[in-house]
Amino acid sequence: MPWWSWIVIWVVLLALTALLFVLLGIKLFRQFTKMMHELGTAADMLARLDSGADPAPAGREPVVLGIYEEPGDMKTRYDAGKAERREERRKRRVARRTAAHRPQNLRDLGL
Repeated sequence: MPWWSWIVIWVVLLALTALLFVLLGIKLFRQFTKMMHELGTAADMLARLDSGADPAPAGREPVVLGIYEEPGDMKTRYDAGKAERREERRKRRVARRTAAHRPQNLRDLGL
């Protein structure tokens, strides 16, 4: 190989490295600007909370963390939610089978 081919190889390698750094810098800058925008949004939300505005919609009770709940109450609420979800799935299944003109399960109809 002639001596100038090594120069070409190194110039190309350095150019590709510089291009990689430029692209990574652009990506980092975009992520930084997006983060700053989100930070501004969060600051606005905190300002609304500090001003006394009600963040929760009317008619909704505040959520109590599970670590402050009684285990019996948590179990009761879990079982009630489980039964509700099961009933919703059953209703969707009956509606889907009715729409497709398929036979229904007797247990789904409550017979």
